[in-house]
Amino acid sequence: MFRYGTVMRQNRPVALALFQAMVADDPGTGRARRDLREQTVTIREHPEYLVERGHQLPGDPEFVAAAVGAMLVTLN
Repeated sequence: MFRYGTVMRQNRPVALALFQAMVADDPGTGRARRDLREQTVTIREHPEYLVERGHQLPGDPEFVAAAVGAMLVTLN
């Protein structure tokens, strides 16, 4: 997760522009879900690991990772 945050900070303008373009797209296209799923594979690995070991999460690992990814993009 630390590396992901470092990369996001170093490339924040590009990451933010891509995120804004994604959320501005027509919701019916499914782009936001598809893009967040593809872009948060690394983040998703940890929650999936926890679920495999019996830990409960506040939601599906895919959605938890997407929420974390979206949050990281919008942090200052």
